[in-house]
Amino acid sequence: MGQLQRGACQWSPKQLRALNELPTLLLVIVVMLVVFKNQFPTGAATWFIVALVVFMAASIQFYARWRRLRAEKLAAAAGGGGAAA
Repeated sequence: MGQLQRGACQWSPKQLRALNELPTLLLVIVVMLVVFKNQFPTGAATWFIVALVVFMAASIQFYARWRRLRAEKLAAAAGGGGAAA
C-alpha cells in the first residue's frame, strides 16, 4: 500500500486486475465444494476452473484494450477540437 501511495508501484494495471480476480476463483471453488459435497466432479470442475481463468484473462485483456482505445479517441478529439478553435 505504501508503494501505491508513493506512486512507486512495480505492478502493472493488468497484473493488479489479475490479482483482484483470485478471490473470485476461490469463491467459485468453495461454492462448488459446498454444493457438490461428497460428489465433487473433479474432472468437470477442473475444466470449469480452467475455462473461468481463460475467460478472466481474456476479459482483462479486452478491458485494457478498450481503455487504451478510449484514451486514444479522447486524446484525438481533444487535439482535434483544440486545433479547430
